[in-house]
Amino acid sequence: MFTICIHDLQFIAFHGCFEEEKILGNKFTVNLEALTNDNKVELITDTVNYVDLFKIIKKHMDIPTKLLETVMQHIVVDIFTEHPSIVNILLSITKNHPPIKGLNGKVCVKMDLTRERFLSLNY
Repeated sequence: MFTICIHDLQFIAFHGCFEEEKILGNKFTVNLEALTNDNKVELITDTVNYVDLFKIIKKHMDIPTKLLETVMQHIVVDIFTEHPSIVNILLSITKNHPPIKGLNGKVCVKMDLTRERFLSLNY
């Protein structure tokens, strides 16, 4: 088993519930760890290509969405659907400059989801 890690992906995106977020956008950081059940890996086709994972993340970060939780659900659906060897996903999306008066920090949503649990949900 291997864990494919993609850390500190930076995006300017337009996620959020407030009108200003839809106009101005915000800086987001995405981290992904995908555990595979791959055993013997000698070629890129024997495992999950992290470029494919990046493309899935980018696709959904480019679609303005009110809630980060919804963005995450779409990302994990695509990853689990397109990559059957992935058995667990740990995903986080951080909004680096949330428009919250008095908050001088970041907000983050994390998801830790097994394929088994994913299959039992109705995403």
